[in-house]
Amino acid sequence: MTEIGHNSPPGQIEFSRETVEALSAWMKDHPVISSEDEAREAKLLVDRGAACSKDLAGERQSRTGPLLKQVEEIRDEYRTPQSILDRVVTELSARLNAFIIREEEKRKAAAEEAKRIAEEAERLAREAEEAEQRAKEEAQQGTCDVDIAVATQQADEAFSRFKEASREAARSERDSTVRVGGGFRRATSLRTKEELIIDDIHEAIRAMGVTDTIRDAVLSEARAFRKALGDLPPGVSSHKTRG
Repeated sequence: MTEIGHNSPPGQIEFSRETVEALSAWMKDHPVISSEDEAREAKLLVDRGAACSKDLAGERQSRTGPLLKQVEEIRDEYRTPQSILDRVVTELSARLNAFIIREEEKRKAAAEEAKRIAEEAERLAREAEEAEQRAKEEAQQGTCDVDIAVATQQADEAFSRFKEASREAARSERDSTVRVGGGFRRATSLRTKEELIIDDIHEAIRAMGVTDTIRDAVLSEARAFRKALGDLPPGVSSHKTRG
């Protein structure tokens, strides 16, 4: 036996289902509104549906309102500590980035110097190779005071120095990007950010065509133009439909 007072009255969700069923049934019987009486019936159902939707939203708000207020109070509690912490972390990160920039500038300068040394070593190695080749040619022609062994040794030593300088230049170039390790997250390094600049918007649009995104952006700006100046800009017109 059910005790009196333990039955909950139907809520707005149940009312909304009943309203949907009623509107759907009427629409099934009236696929097309063909008379004023039917229009009046449809109007009554539209009003009923709109009122039900409003009541449904009101019930939802009455239930979620206290929860949202509690959530906002929690957010307020954390907002100031979070803001202070974020500002401190941002400042320390800026100092770390400043160090990385200075360090990369030093390493890039060292890499440039290593590259210069490698290029000079290559030049000397090529000269030593040419000297060795000339010594061999002169020896073949009968020149007696040519020491091929010394020329070959000098060429080999010059190329050894060139190879070592090239390896050092490659290491310097590879290590010119600074990565700061430590901590428990991934290493910190500077990221390259790309910023696109419009040099000629008309030329860009001619190349890309008027895409949906561009069209939406232009129409949005046209509405703002009309709101500020009272009329649409040249090239944009208005077409109104009723419904």
